[in-house]
Amino acid sequence: MDIIIILVIIAIFIMILMYLQAKHRAKEDFSDKILSNKLLIKKTMNYDKVFENSKYSVWIPKPINDYYPIGNYISLNKKPPSEMATLVKNNSGLESNDKPIKYEIISITNKNYAIWKPIGATDQLSLGHIVSKEYPSKYLIRTVPSKFCEKSIVNNRLIKNKISSFDKGYELWSIQNSNLFICNNINNYNLDTLKEVYSLKENSLDIEKKLYIKSINSYKKICSYKDKKLDKKFYVWRPVPPPNFCSLGDIILTTKSDPNGKLRSIVVNKSFCKIPLNYGTKSINTLKTKDKSINFWRPKPHNDYYFFGDIVVVGDEQPEADNLIYSISVDYIKNINKDIHALVYNNISDDNPISLWSDPNHCFKCSNSYSNPNKNNYVLNMSFTESDYDLSDTRKTLHISYNKNKNFKKINETDLLELVKESISNKLDIRLNRLNNMTLDEDNVILDIEPKSSNLNELTISKCISKLNKHIEVEPLKIYNKNKDTHYISLMRIFNTEDSNFIELDNSHFNTLKE
Repeated sequence: MDIIIILVIIAIFIMILMYLQAKHRAKEDFSDKILSNKLLIKKTMNYDKVFENSKYSVWIPKPINDYYPIGNYISLNKKPPSEMATLVKNNSGLESNDKPIKYEIISITNKNYAIWKPIGATDQLSLGHIVSKEYPSKYLIRTVPSKFCEKSIVNNRLIKNKISSFDKGYELWSIQNSNLFICNNINNYNLDTLKEVYSLKENSLDIEKKLYIKSINSYKKICSYKDKKLDKKFYVWRPVPPPNFCSLGDIILTTKSDPNGKLRSIVVNKSFCKIPLNYGTKSINTLKTKDKSINFWRPKPHNDYYFFGDIVVVGDEQPEADNLIYSISVDYIKNINKDIHALVYNNISDDNPISLWSDPNHCFKCSNSYSNPNKNNYVLNMSFTESDYDLSDTRKTLHISYNKNKNFKKINETDLLELVKESISNKLDIRLNRLNNMTLDEDNVILDIEPKSSNLNELTISKCISKLNKHIEVEPLKIYNKNKDTHYISLMRIFNTEDSNFIELDNSHFNTLKE
């Protein structure tokens, strides 16, 4: 009998194990299906030089682990391109089809280097041309599945290069929504090459590990400055992140309003961040007042990392620590085709010109001239981030008027507020911890509604307010005792706090603008 019981237990254990394995395989298959609908990429700003002449130079991005370039990049001088290059994940093995099946010569340069057009396998596209003296290796670059590409057009002619009296030469053209290039042989006068142009489809791109971020509203004031001659002023604050999260830089404001509890800033989990290599040997520039000097320092990033702004030090010493500002990988940023930096301060001086430029999230950079020091319009790519909360759902503070029951029984204020929280939570069908900072005055219940979770199907704050308001308009919300046989107060009407008291996080440059 004992043997039968043991065999039954073993059989049940085997069945459970088989079920768990099948469930795991199904999960893996589902994940693979999701990934197959996205092109995994990385970005880099590290290049090797391929070719140069008196007019331009050609560069190829350096691969990173299992990620490879999709073409060559042009610089109109001898320096590497200032733009980021996109790398795509390699497909390994005999069945992979992401390597060019051949190359076709488009033209010859005046140094006997050839400009080649990669030809992809079926349903694979080449997104740009390359330069090589020898026939290129098929492992040099990668082609891209056509489902991840979209038709594009040539943008600007970068170069027109005549080879000799009998060779008209070639043109190099930039591609819209791409940093790659294509070549047109002028001798052939065949414009077909310029018609079949493609770029990556932005909403088809993904990354292996999302950037973990939070939104905070806690700050430490660093300094303020007033230019009495020009009647200009600015205020610099430093975000105070929660444990294990990092600030992306000081922020600059032109109003005296304290941003604590009002302005939302993004901070990043420490595992994704790097401290500066250094801050240089001296500050970018200095503003002096009677009793202090304000120095602007620029952090130097590690390879393929990026800082959104500069920091401020009050006094003439170097920054007191190496963790005042953090950088993130260029994988998580994108360039947008719109000027996003605004001038927030400039002096008028021939000897010491200075200007300060702010991005939409108030990170700033200092310039030793009156020109914008930002060569590229880089913003955080919100598509490559994840957070516990929906960052587009901004916390709101509500004042809800109430009337006391005529037969109001005495109750501890804390207990009453707990009953109010439970009643509103039940009426809206939301989590209790979305209702915080509750207080009571003579006329109103005051509370904060927290943003909805990014991982749950919840009501947004605006929908919560609308739903509660509709209910109260029909019938006041009565706050009952535990026995439900009498009520203490009735919630009557909702008031939003004045918008002018709040500075909201600007997400417009995160999700709506294209590269």
